[in-house]
Amino acid sequence: MQLTYDIRGKYPSEVNENLAIFLARKFILFLNKKKINQIIISQDIRKSSIYLINSFAGEILKSKIKIEYLGILPTPLFYYFCLKFKKAGLMVTASHLSLAYNGFKFFIPPNKIWIPKNIPLLKNKKNNNPKNIFKENFIKNAYLDYLKEIKQIIKLKYNHNYYYSNKLKSPNILLFKLLPKVFKNLKIKKDSFISIYSDYDGDRIFIKYKQKLLSPEEILFIVLKINNYQRVGIPITIHKKIKLLFPKTKFFLIKTGHKNFKNAHKKYNLDFALEPSCHYYFFKELKTEAPILAVLNVFKFEEKYNLNEIKKINFPYLRLNTRNIKIIKKLENYAKINNFKIKKFDEFYFYKKINNYDYLAYNIRQSKTEKNLYKIFIESNKLVLINNLVNLIKND
Repeated sequence: MQLTYDIRGKYPSEVNENLAIFLARKFILFLNKKKINQIIISQDIRKSSIYLINSFAGEILKSKIKIEYLGILPTPLFYYFCLKFKKAGLMVTASHLSLAYNGFKFFIPPNKIWIPKNIPLLKNKKNNNPKNIFKENFIKNAYLDYLKEIKQIIKLKYNHNYYYSNKLKSPNILLFKLLPKVFKNLKIKKDSFISIYSDYDGDRIFIKYKQKLLSPEEILFIVLKINNYQRVGIPITIHKKIKLLFPKTKFFLIKTGHKNFKNAHKKYNLDFALEPSCHYYFFKELKTEAPILAVLNVFKFEEKYNLNEIKKINFPYLRLNTRNIKIIKKLENYAKINNFKIKKFDEFYFYKKINNYDYLAYNIRQSKTEKNLYKIFIESNKLVLINNLVNLIKND
């Protein structure tokens, strides 16, 4: 079982109906102490989610606490409704992890995460069949209400086309379908240059232009180009060139993780932030994640500039994931032998200035949510320096 800012594990061996009941009992004590008598609950598209929802709800309803079930929602919509109605809530999801997993996200507005101490590993009872309190469904009006709010934030003047893919099952599919109902100048077309797809819980949206995925740096460039954001949060794994392109913007380095970014919003009064995993935090507008706004920002950018120009901006970088510990050791040794400066931020960041013009840097970070997975980010001002490092590691 994984415990960071939420609870995740394999279903049903680690996360199951008995755990849902245990968490509900602990949550009741917390809610009573805070004098909270109503909560919001929602879920992602996993088959096990409705079982966990009903087990949790069955226990909550034994108390005097009322439940509003919002059905299957993308996680950003769950946060949005909690903030809008100022209600605590539970989202049943394991985020981007495979469908074999599930989990629980507890949220207390405006910016608190709740996790009880000493969570036991509970076996699921064979006869533990939760009552069918809620039926798994999509509540269309919840999606429409959200999009109507989004329309107050961003106005589109011209016609735009997009296509969406169900590459990964996602609750955002309904959001993608309903966009043209609210934004009348949007149309869904298979031959569109812009295509979008999302992950299992809908808190990440991936945007392609002419079948090529837009990088986090390219989307950040788009967002900053059309918005007057003064205070922006980024991790150390965003290319340094962004700061050169927007010298008037104040950038704050934030450690990876939703909790860190949300805490940074409060600490630094951030307007916007993003993580390379395609999490987009539109704090100025909604105080939380809103990946669909990133898509609409791309359309807005189209109205003023040429998207083809984006690809001409050079961001030499490489992002890769590995479970091969030998690669990690080679990168650490290479930095040591070649006298790289070492900064301890998001684990380890290695930097070396090659000459007056060139540099090479890389970050190595172990994932907090995926076992034995290392995330590597390599950047430079020249792609050849990155390729030389990669080839050296491969051939060593």
